[in-house]
Amino acid sequence: MKLLSLLVVLLLVAVSLSEETQSTSVVQITADNEDIIKEGNWLVEFFAPWCGHCKRLAPTYEELGKYYNEELKGEAVKIAQVNCVDHQAVCSKHDIRGYPTIKYMSNGNAKDYRGARDKASFVSYIDSMSKSPIINIESQEQLKSLLDKDQEKVSFVFVYTSNEASSPLIQEFKDVAMELHDVVAPNFFFVQDKSFVDTKITSLPALLVYRDGKYTSLPSSSDLKDWVRANQFPILSELTYSNQQLLSSSYSKIVMFITQNKPTVTETNKMKAIARTLINGREFGFTYLIGNQFSNWVQKFELSKLPAVIVFPESMDIYYYESDVEALDQESVSTFLKNIQQGKLSLKYLDAFTYYYFITLNFISEYTIHIIAITLITPFILYFAFCRETKQKDQ
Repeated sequence: MKLLSLLVVLLLVAVSLSEETQSTSVVQITADNEDIIKEGNWLVEFFAPWCGHCKRLAPTYEELGKYYNEELKGEAVKIAQVNCVDHQAVCSKHDIRGYPTIKYMSNGNAKDYRGARDKASFVSYIDSMSKSPIINIESQEQLKSLLDKDQEKVSFVFVYTSNEASSPLIQEFKDVAMELHDVVAPNFFFVQDKSFVDTKITSLPALLVYRDGKYTSLPSSSDLKDWVRANQFPILSELTYSNQQLLSSSYSKIVMFITQNKPTVTETNKMKAIARTLINGREFGFTYLIGNQFSNWVQKFELSKLPAVIVFPESMDIYYYESDVEALDQESVSTFLKNIQQGKLSLKYLDAFTYYYFITLNFISEYTIHIIAITLITPFILYFAFCRETKQKDQ
């Protein structure tokens, strides 16, 4: 009787779990159907059942599933998720290192979602990402209005007429616009009347970047996509959670000015003047951080004064900092950056483990050939020494 009761309980639990799984509006991605997210627009959550943040997100994510997958029939985007415990191989392909990780995918092109995790923020993000990354400009007034709307944002303007409609540069422009398409991405405009643009254009098609209130043309010797990637950020960007990863991946080194409060107009102009003079392709990206908004993190650097300037060569836990550098003085910052380029300054680390870890890596990198040689030769030396000792004992 007890055995029968136990079986009934187990059956009810199994049915309950089955109904719970079947009732979800979110598309479940497995190794059997993972190819479906390579076509169309998808918002995909990679989660683990034991993850507390994932559990808190679950009701909101289910609401998104009902809204987009059922009410809107998946026309704009489909909502999906992957259980990384049950489908580790799928998550490994997408380089998932933490839970939950949420990615927006458009025809296989994936971008990390870094916004808030409430329904309104998700909807706003999806609506933005579902639109075309390129706006077709119909008038000079429209272009001016869009350029003035957010002067801190970079805008790329591609000018052509029907005579240049077959130019391969148009497709390159479309490709790089789609690649960079994100809520923090620059603006991309198509203009078919050069009189709309308030600058001299000598030949068509022409690609211009509008940054810091000025137009600059694509140099004839430059690759279009590389040039757009190198110029996608303002001369000076405020460093935030949303753009930190993009900036770090776009430049070899991040130069970060730190002020206690929001920088004044005078301070901002000084930082921009320094950036404008010292910016060098994709080597240095210039940013500023409001210290009192990230006080716990800023305290770890033990800065002697503010404003200060720090340079990150790779990640945000190794950096260059010199207390005698005047952060808002062009000559002082210029000397600081040149000393970094010439290898005259030592890196600093936020904790001892990281310090010794990178010291070890640097040592291995500098003496790689010696280490390999010693590793290969040592067994032979030991072998011959052993053979010699054995031979002497036998004699």
